[in-house]
Amino acid sequence: MMICWEMQADKTVRHSQGYTITLNRGTWSEPYDISVDFPRELEGKHFAKLVREGMAFAGQRAFDGAVLR
Repeated sequence: MMICWEMQADKTVRHSQGYTITLNRGTWSEPYDISVDFPRELEGKHFAKLVREGMAFAGQRAFDGAVLR
């Protein structure tokens, strides 16, 4: 399966289907607080898979190790 994520800003990643993950505090490698915008009807396993995939993508492309407060 092709990864369909892109960085929208240094603290937001977006999936090609419109799902977003925003880093509120911490770093992509050590997040303390994130916000997700996913459809409620997603099955739990699929939701978890997408969050893991998006977080891994963001961690590989993080701009720096600065902590966002």
